[in-house]
Amino acid sequence: MSNPADLLGSYSVLAGIRLNMVIDRDLRTSGRSGTSRDISNSLDRELLVRLRKLSDIVITDAVTAQAENYRPSAWVPIQVWSETGRFGELVTVTASEAKQSLELVQVSNLEEQVDQIRHAFQSILLETGPTLSRELAKLGEIDELCLTVSEINDADIATKTALAFCDSLNLFGFEVSTLQIINGTSYLQLRSALGVAQV
Repeated sequence: MSNPADLLGSYSVLAGIRLNMVIDRDLRTSGRSGTSRDISNSLDRELLVRLRKLSDIVITDAVTAQAENYRPSAWVPIQVWSETGRFGELVTVTASEAKQSLELVQVSNLEEQVDQIRHAFQSILLETGPTLSRELAKLGEIDELCLTVSEINDADIATKTALAFCDSLNLFGFEVSTLQIINGTSYLQLRSALGVAQV
């Protein structure tokens, strides 16, 4: 068992692409409302802020951004990617003294877009849903998965659940590097056995 301060302090800057997600014991990434809030908790949300502060940019997708009601962040610029260019009511917001920018990006070639991001930024945080995450995993572009597994307080079950979720995302060869359990929820970091991808 750990405490919240130790958990948050155990995450450091990653020179690469880090994916952050929350799931329940059935590998679902959202609950009845269609958002992650149904399966998240206050510490998981604190972890999201911590990971944003450690990152140079956040990437999400249009479906996730609309479902989760994305707004500009105080800590890091956000890009919202879409292959179709359908962003609903989302709009590009330029940076101000109080907020970082939120940019809508239509992506015609995912591989080229990731290459550009890797060259422009050192620490990249993905807050993408399963669809885009799978596509990025197929390209071998995810170096680390930060995974919150709600309401599982058994390390063996949490590990099996996390590895099953990795398989569902095409994150093959990922291994658990850290696992902490706080208040009945498991927090894991999983990394590729091949190490961080190079640009």
